[in-house]
Amino acid sequence: MAPSYAIIFMADLEQRMLAGYPLKPLHYFRYIDDIFFLWPHGLPSSEYDKHICNLVGYFLNNNYPLFIIKEGIRKASVYPRDKLLTYKPKVENSRIPLVFDYSPKTERLHKTIRSDYSILKSDSSISELFNDPPLTARRQPPSLKTLHLSSRLLGARNIGNAKCSKPRCQVCHFIITDKEFTPPGTKCIVRPPPLDCDTPNVVYLLFCNIRELLFGQLPSNICDKGNYVGQTSNKFRFRFNNHKKTIQDKSVNFHVAKHFCGEPNHSISNLKCILLGSNYQSVNERLKSESKWVVKLSTHISLLGA
Repeated sequence: MAPSYAIIFMADLEQRMLAGYPLKPLHYFRYIDDIFFLWPHGLPSSEYDKHICNLVGYFLNNNYPLFIIKEGIRKASVYPRDKLLTYKPKVENSRIPLVFDYSPKTERLHKTIRSDYSILKSDSSISELFNDPPLTARRQPPSLKTLHLSSRLLGARNIGNAKCSKPRCQVCHFIITDKEFTPPGTKCIVRPPPLDCDTPNVVYLLFCNIRELLFGQLPSNICDKGNYVGQTSNKFRFRFNNHKKTIQDKSVNFHVAKHFCGEPNHSISNLKCILLGSNYQSVNERLKSESKWVVKLSTHISLLGA
């Protein structure tokens, strides 16, 4: 909200101070409340004092403290124009920055670092690093606004898994790259994110694409007993290869292998997969996402996900 208030304030100030004066600046530029303008007309001291008084009155009416107004006028009056227009070369700064999230408690930390700087200088192993005291800086901590909003302009969002296309990858043949997908036995439309076989820290879905036979002869719906939601911190292709190994070894103690080895007409060629999510900040967050997909896709009541 602060930029909006600043823009409204400056628009009103411009109307009062510029529109009411007969002479206009040669160029006038403003970004929110930062102004740059060229004034070719000069200004008699009487006119200058008059406008300063008007400006002081305006700020006082808006509850600005008088000492801040006077200090601003003093700073603007002390420096001659030639000095303000003189280029100032940047001074190299070798101080090591220590950046903290802003908190009233960090003020005490700043004072402690300044007072105990001599201890750093007395340590021969690090004294060369600290020719000057460390530079303490405080950044704005996360807020509800920064957590829920982004300053980036969103472009076209990529949807759908992709094959990593690595020559020796054994997962590309099994991964589904559709932009929209409805898992067997559900009415849920899944729009997979742009992930590939080599992505780590994922939640994934394994399912069976074989069509069951109606009365033992006619193809019916796709098998809905093969849905399995899992998660892994490793790259997905490593985890998928583990599932393949249990099927090839017919290790029926594992849910996935039990389905593909125990059901008639099923084989590893009917196994398919989709990546549902990635980039989780913690194990707990990944497990929560897995549980959400388990309930959403009802794998907790299917034979495979039980």
